[in-house]
Amino acid sequence: MNSNVFTKLLGVFLLLLAVQMLVVEFVFHRIWERTPEDGTINLALARVAAKRGNLDEATRYYHNAMYGIWTDDADGSRRKARFEFVEFLLQKNALVQARSELVALAAFLPPEPALHFRTAQLLMQAQDYPEALAEYEKVLRLDRGNSAALGGAGEAAFRSGHYRTAHNYLQEAVTANPEDSASRTLHDSANLILEADPFVRRISDAERNRRISADFADAGQRLAACAQQEGVDLTASNAASAPLAQINSRWLEMKRQMPHLRSPGETDLPDAIMDLVFQIEQETAAECGEPQGMDEALLLISRNREAADQ
Repeated sequence: MNSNVFTKLLGVFLLLLAVQMLVVEFVFHRIWERTPEDGTINLALARVAAKRGNLDEATRYYHNAMYGIWTDDADGSRRKARFEFVEFLLQKNALVQARSELVALAAFLPPEPALHFRTAQLLMQAQDYPEALAEYEKVLRLDRGNSAALGGAGEAAFRSGHYRTAHNYLQEAVTANPEDSASRTLHDSANLILEADPFVRRISDAERNRRISADFADAGQRLAACAQQEGVDLTASNAASAPLAQINSRWLEMKRQMPHLRSPGETDLPDAIMDLVFQIEQETAAECGEPQGMDEALLLISRNREAADQ
């Protein structure tokens, strides 16, 4: 069969499918006109609208299905319709609407681990990490040994910037399932963050100062490496206006203050040093891309400094 014949047959086939869909939709609409509150018919029309990619129509019919009349297992049918609607919204990248539907769904879920787990996974896709963490924790209250929920809770806490909570869940997840490489990687990152953060609770002044000094040195190395990558000579006089050169000048000025870090009277110096460290990590990430290792840890702390130790 040559390509021209194949193309024509394909066109005819697609046309027949389109006609079939129009006929089906017409029939469903006629039934809907007689029983507009029927959940089954509204769900069918929602699926037709979703297949056509019509967000407004799909939303209307899915909502009709969720609040419509069902002759069998009404709660389960409405829940199924909402899950389906959420998955459609995620496909359309309508994240705000998906989050709203998921929060409404979660409020009335029965105490079944599988339902809370599915909701948590969808909340992760919708990038609502705090609500996802809450759902994973509901799973764990019902099924404490669920290693997938432990890993999910750890990831949700990590994405929320709550690194101590993430560390604890991820440690449990790796213990429960040593083959869980994704949880192990996140656990190592959370551990590095907690080891680098000088403002975590229950560390001595000496340890705090050691961490600040190490973070400051690391940020300086990152700045120099980024400048080299971008071809910026930090010592050249004509580079003074470049963002990397400007922040390097501030780093050099702060370096002269470092010997005073251990002085009891310098109460504002630790914050000033770490503010500069965080600015360096943010600027170099913007100029040279996302970092790895300790620099990644410092960048993540800078994005959620207050919650890092939670």
